[in-house]
Amino acid sequence: MEKMLRINIRKILTTFHSYYNYFDMTLFIISSKIIYRYFLLKKASLYNTLQINDSQETGLYLFS
Repeated sequence: MEKMLRINIRKILTTFHSYYNYFDMTLFIISSKIIYRYFLLKKASLYNTLQINDSQETGLYLFS
């Protein structure tokens, strides 16, 4: 009886651990996607501000 209980606990722990790893990986993927999008947005906004500054310096913003 005690041996069976021990085996069951081990089984439960291993299944829980595998599910936890899976959950961890999904969290990692989701967070990396969010960070990647954030960096893309930051890069795009930085590029736009640089473009605006360049056009303002040259005076082309009047025609654009």
